[in-house]
Amino acid sequence: MLPNGIHQKVWNRIDMLGAPIAAEVPASASHLRRWVCIYVGGRSLVPSLPPHKYQVYEFELLKDKLAEYEGDEDLIITSSSRHYINSISELDALLSRLGVNPELFDAPWHVDYPF
Repeated sequence: MLPNGIHQKVWNRIDMLGAPIAAEVPASASHLRRWVCIYVGGRSLVPSLPPHKYQVYEFELLKDKLAEYEGDEDLIITSSSRHYINSISELDALLSRLGVNPELFDAPWHVDYPF
């Protein structure tokens, strides 16, 4: 089953390769950039995390500091959250709730994903 709006070729990165996909999405302010990334979940090495099929990581960081902090982008993150989900329907609902257009997802390097 394919999530609503994510292109098959892009979803195959997760489904067949177990590799993440990412999307740059509108930020909450003009001085920020925001990304959402979907990772394959599974058993976590951190016992406090719930078992999950997918992990969705979203964050915003300071746009004007990106070049200065290349390689250390985590130092300029202004907000972030992780979501642990178990189904495509949960993924569709989460992306809708986050206001993410699924058509924007691609391989991380195609959307300037900084990590």
